[in-house]
Amino acid sequence: MRGGGGEETSGGSSGTSSTEKQREKARVSRTSLILWHTHQNDVSAVRKLLEEDPGLVNARDYDNRTPLHVASIHGWIDVSNCLLEYGADVNAQDRWKNTPLADAEGAKKFNMIELLKSYGGLSFVSSLVISDGIEDQLPLHHCLSVLTICLTVINLDNVKKGPCGFF
Repeated sequence: MRGGGGEETSGGSSGTSSTEKQREKARVSRTSLILWHTHQNDVSAVRKLLEEDPGLVNARDYDNRTPLHVASIHGWIDVSNCLLEYGADVNAQDRWKNTPLADAEGAKKFNMIELLKSYGGLSFVSSLVISDGIEDQLPLHHCLSVLTICLTVINLDNVKKGPCGFF
């Protein structure tokens, strides 16, 4: 007989599913905490979280931003030093391919720019990196920006134009 109108469950699969859900909920909670404390420039709370779970150093939010992205855009040097001490990926890219250095440059956080560069930080424009002999490609909008600059420099009057008005 089933009590309270609930369904009977077999011990194995339901227990595993419940445990997985609890782990996922705890991970999301810890990710939210480190991002929040980073945003609040609370270096002691960030350090405590990293001592408990060093993997949080490269946690990601819904825009694929890391705690270092958050600290960089605000210019939080102490929090950034803590994150870098725990091995934060200085060249992590968010969903728009921006690195922490690109964010610091955009926000004109000059001390942060200097710090990130000292750890090998690259801006999104200069993030073309050779990895295992294969070149990563720059996002299309960055390539188009470079092309626009190049075309501006070239004297287009001397270029024979095709049927579409271009080369």
